[in-house]
Amino acid sequence: MAAMLRAPFRVAAVSHCKDLLSITWQDGKQSNFPNIWLRSAVRDPEVFDAGSLLYKRDDYVEFIRKESPLVRAEHEKGSEDILVEWGDHLGTFNASWLRALDHNINKDLCKKPDITLWDANSKFPIYKYSERKETFRTWFNDLRKYGFATFEGVPPNEEGLMGILNSIGQEAQRTHPTNVLHILKDSKKETSYDSATYTSNAHPMHVDTPYYPTMFRLTCLLGMRYNAPVQDTYNFLVDNLKVIEEIRREEPEAYELLRTIPVRLARRRLTVPEKCKNPEDHYLYHLDLSENKTMIAYDQKEKHDHINLTNKHAGVDLSVFRDHATMKKHYDAYRLLQKKLDEKANQKRMILKEGTAVLMNNGRVSHGREPIHESSSRDILLSFISEGMWNSRWRILNGQKSGLEEKWLYGCSHETLEILADRMEV
Repeated sequence: MAAMLRAPFRVAAVSHCKDLLSITWQDGKQSNFPNIWLRSAVRDPEVFDAGSLLYKRDDYVEFIRKESPLVRAEHEKGSEDILVEWGDHLGTFNASWLRALDHNINKDLCKKPDITLWDANSKFPIYKYSERKETFRTWFNDLRKYGFATFEGVPPNEEGLMGILNSIGQEAQRTHPTNVLHILKDSKKETSYDSATYTSNAHPMHVDTPYYPTMFRLTCLLGMRYNAPVQDTYNFLVDNLKVIEEIRREEPEAYELLRTIPVRLARRRLTVPEKCKNPEDHYLYHLDLSENKTMIAYDQKEKHDHINLTNKHAGVDLSVFRDHATMKKHYDAYRLLQKKLDEKANQKRMILKEGTAVLMNNGRVSHGREPIHESSSRDILLSFISEGMWNSRWRILNGQKSGLEEKWLYGCSHETLEILADRMEV
């Protein structure tokens, strides 16, 4: 049985005047598209190349600047196309695309994010590495629903790590000779270049790379080697949204201070643990970053708050400093946030044994680790997926689900693509 368009995307009637196209939809809503806008939105071959998804600039500019009244608008029952005619051009528009672009009547078509808050007692699926492609849509959705996905049976090497990340897309480019970081812990060799982070000491709760203008969206940790003869080493994951909601509900003033007073996040590094082919090339990987961000910030694309808590805190700028009493409350709020992340009731515990991997959504989940026993040895591989790659994969998945031609998907906002992905009856 062929899939059917939902009522909001089915055309009930079309009318026009010289300056306006009006469409009545089968859900009772009406769209009004100004003629001057319609001409700028054409995707017809005279001005738009569907192969390269590029406007023919000179032809396009001449077309949109020329004033030409609408002389005809038609829709054939059962068709997805709307025929529009001007004195100088005959074109077609996809009706679903037009409906999705009309923000004036689309609030009820915007789906709420599929999010589940969780705590230390919550249960989660564990995915088999060998089935990662077959289960992709499920675990990829979990990165939004829960903020992380766990895999077992992963080859404990870089190939295994890339096998997970490259299911999504290209791994992020790090400011290192390699895009994969080896985190080594051996009680006989404390050689880490960042001793406060990668030795046996406890690793405080944090999100990764918020000191970048745009932090890496996903972090993947893979157990490469694990030996704990006396005591296991636990990593902790915490649902940032649950913590934020608790603070907002219990301490609304603290919530407001955390989301309005920026702090300085920084990273300064003039060396890397990896060897360079040419020792003189070390300067290529020098890193000195500084960003002003609030501890709680709103993620426009994900439509929820996220946390910018990091070990790389560099204080508060004098330019944003307020009165003594307000700043004291802000520091107390900062302590409250840290306390909430450290509460056992919020921390999901897991052991990164050999072949176990966890893929985390940085904006959604904070992570940390307890101290490593002196008798234990533990090697971890780490790599990232960028915000751009994360957004691209979601956009492509939603575009595929919509079933529309590429020329209509090109340039759509995230929200428009989400609406189009849901245009068919289930």
